[in-house]
Amino acid sequence: ADKPKSVMMAPTPHIAPAPVTTARAGPDMVGLSTKNLTWSSRRRPPKAQSTRQVRLFADAEVELGHADAAEVHISSISAVSPVTATMSAESVFNQAEQDIPMEPDAPVDPEKESRSVAGRDPDIMNPDQLANLKAYIAQYEKLGVRGLLDEFNSIKGYNLQPFDITAHEANPTKNRYQDIFCIEPTRIKLMDGKEGDYIHANYVKGAPFLNNFITTQGPLEPTVNDFWRLVVQENVGYIFMLCSIVELGKKKCEQYIPETEGEVRFYGDVKVTLEKKDEDGHFINSKLLMEVPGKGKKILYHHFWKNWPDRGVPITAMAGLRLLKNARKTTLSTIVHCSAGVGRTGTLVAIEWLLQKILTSCPPYDMKEMLRAVRNQRAHAIQTAPQYAYIAFAIFRLWALLEPTQQACFH
Repeated sequence: ADKPKSVMMAPTPHIAPAPVTTARAGPDMVGLSTKNLTWSSRRRPPKAQSTRQVRLFADAEVELGHADAAEVHISSISAVSPVTATMSAESVFNQAEQDIPMEPDAPVDPEKESRSVAGRDPDIMNPDQLANLKAYIAQYEKLGVRGLLDEFNSIKGYNLQPFDITAHEANPTKNRYQDIFCIEPTRIKLMDGKEGDYIHANYVKGAPFLNNFITTQGPLEPTVNDFWRLVVQENVGYIFMLCSIVELGKKKCEQYIPETEGEVRFYGDVKVTLEKKDEDGHFINSKLLMEVPGKGKKILYHHFWKNWPDRGVPITAMAGLRLLKNARKTTLSTIVHCSAGVGRTGTLVAIEWLLQKILTSCPPYDMKEMLRAVRNQRAHAIQTAPQYAYIAFAIFRLWALLEPTQQACFH
């Protein structure tokens, strides 16, 4: 019998085993405390050397289990030491993690494509916005880590209803995981007149976002050309890749850009040249020249975040905040993808949702509203409790830099 065209309840999403990784401290680790903390390993990492360490999750032992139950076990939460560096709001992003490029080379016609982000940029906040941020910190500091994890578990099964997956079911060879669904209301249709309009991609946009995100799975071999059709159609300026090509011995994404400087590859009728490539502690940054018959040339930027583990979280929050700054300042669309395009992808996009909510509205704030808002556009977004907690951690990290006299901690 044919499958129904829509279902009323979202089936259980794809589940991959949690990777076993150990957070490694170092001079660029400006995020989680390493004292008694692991994200998916019982090995205790060495003590951090950074003088700007902000211990938001001090004495927390975190384990990633099976995704369905993604449990986080807290041994104890204690008070933490304050930030020792002195930073102004204007200098936060310039002085933290210097190895991450703040702004890549300007895209073609920057006067046309860039825009003012006055009032919407978290590194330059007015007094009311700082008060909003402080209110969020007080609200979730009171809730605590355990409260955050319980909050996620109370809502982790949420997805938009009715759950229409008509095109998803009709295109099984174009879906990396058959149980990670591309929902109809926000599905992006390829409209260039070529065969097939389906790609596993959804818009995530609208208030409180300033910019447009496209959330998608890592391209499969038969969908690489479709991916570039998407880039052309949606006028993409940035691509954020949050997964590796191979993880734990399994293929997670097809190679879809040239790999060496000067290399040229064709994806259908789209010609892509890798003009420049550099690597730092967190990213491989690529400047790409795209040429499309009848549409001319365009520069776009590809940032591959090398060390965000599948179903886990990175050891730093600043790297993601810097990526989001690039997306925020351009009128062009930004593609964000991991392997399935929901866990890591949804987490990064949700950080921006929460930041913009704080900047544009009064407290109290509701992270459950954030999860619902993102999942209403990209089903299954934010897959695990640690990812949910990491979103809060990113906001705490920002507050610690903006207010160096504050003790940023969960009780």
